[in-house]
Amino acid sequence: MKKTIFSLMALSVLTVAILGCKKKTETPPATTGTATVEGYIKVNLNQRNDTLPDGSYSLIREGIPTSVTLTFVIDSEDLEKNPDPSYSYELIQKTTTVDASGKYSISLPTPKGSNSINGELKISAFEYNPIITSSQNTDSTAARVVVNSTNMNFSIYNGGKTIIDHNF
Repeated sequence: MKKTIFSLMALSVLTVAILGCKKKTETPPATTGTATVEGYIKVNLNQRNDTLPDGSYSLIREGIPTSVTLTFVIDSEDLEKNPDPSYSYELIQKTTTVDASGKYSISLPTPKGSNSINGELKISAFEYNPIITSSQNTDSTAARVVVNSTNMNFSIYNGGKTIIDHNF
């Protein structure tokens, strides 16, 4: 009888230990769609072409260097319909670069439904030597210019397209 009671108690303790200690599984945010963010990032790399043939001035910007990185940041908590206040959600960071004309395009995750979410665009610092006109009317380069950008906020929604153009 003692063996039976001891066996039942051991089995009960084992059952409670197995069933009572379930690890809480973390589920990733449920995204169903994407939004596209695109645009142009430009700077005046060539000051020589700002003077028109008739002698008038018109600022003409060129695409930023293709080595510049654009980082788009959104909070994964914003992707949840019912976020868990006890869960620490991570920031989602997606990067892209521009082409020679300064154009970029990127797809970002969006939440279910038609709710919009906010994000932040960070443009990496870059440097260049602008082309200027010398006194001999030939191209020459000016001293190095370093460009830093402030972060820009944006909103996106499922299936939408957001255009963010920026001129330095």
